Amino acid sequence: MARLLVGFVALVAAVLCWPAAARADVGVYPLMKVVPVGGVIVGWGDGSGLAVYLVPARLGPRRHRCHGNAICEPTSPHPPGRPFRFLGRLRRTTSLYARQSFSFPVPAGLSPGAYRMYLYCPRCGGSLIQSGQRLEGETIRLTARPRSRLIQVGAGAARDRFRLSEPAGVILLLRLTVAHGMHAAVSGTIPALAGVAISTDAGCRRRGPVDVCTQREEWCPMPAAAWHFRLHKLSGPGGSIRLDFVIGKPPHG
Repeated sequence: MARLLVGFVALVAAVLCWPAAARADVGVYPLMKVVPVGGVIVGWGDGSGLAVYLVPARLGPRRHRCHGNAICEPTSPHPPGRPFRFLGRLRRTTSLYARQSFSFPVPAGLSPGAYRMYLYCPRCGGSLIQSGQRLEGETIRLTARPRSRLIQVGAGAARDRFRLSEPAGVILLLRLTVAHGMHAAVSGTIPALAGVAISTDAGCRRRGPVDVCTQREEWCPMPAAAWHFRLHKLSGPGGSIRLDFVIGKPPHG
């Protein structure tokens, strides 16, 4: 294990150990495990002012069991360099352990694939604390930016909530596709900043077995953010509801 980590980026100087039950005092806990390139990672953490990083999963140093019922994190005598990529810092709070939310843009230039998230804690012996409660930690998958969300619903009324992580840009497309005769509405927000809404009440055209509803957009600039969406199916047959939501650079010309 030590040879692997030293050869990887000469990071490891020692290990810091906690009993397994006490590891949650400082850490990061992403709520989104699949994020498009150019999107944002949201979650919560504790560790006032501490830096958070991403690294390709195959290159990330691993935890291991030690001293009986304890988990040891890898450590570094200084903030990690490449292949680690800096995401951001948790806000400074009066207590090191105060819980807080975070929203970190995914750095430009990262390729789709599996990554691991680490909190670097100099005051914890220089520990690199990986997200995830399990011994093996967890991975976050960066994907090519999705253009749609597909939800299956039964007959009658239904509700659902979901998040979509989007890059900075303008809204290029907001479109709802439902089974013909279905009545539904979808709203999305960047909390306290911006919002969109679309429903089957207007702007829809029938295309065979489905109704396609498109909302005109004004190309207002939006920051990279995790959009919070709510679906409300009011009535009608069961089937698929597809939401196409695309944010990007405005077309030229």
